[in-house]
Amino acid sequence: MASTVTETIQSVQYVKNCHVVEENGQIAQVFVEAELPEGDEDERTRTIKSVVRSIIGAVALNHDLQLDYRKIKVVEY
Repeated sequence: MASTVTETIQSVQYVKNCHVVEENGQIAQVFVEAELPEGDEDERTRTIKSVVRSIIGAVALNHDLQLDYRKIKVVEY
């Protein structure tokens, strides 16, 4: 399951890579590497929230899974 969820998440805009951590067959954490556009702190925060919402929606549509936004961690370098 994790590999197909990973593919779905990687198709979301700004997402470069991700790692899905499973515990007992459930998704425990999702770590997302994102390449965000330039902008001030407020714009970057809005973009991160938008990426998280897009991930939740994509996973719900494609895998019928309800992810909690608190399980998604967005990292940028």
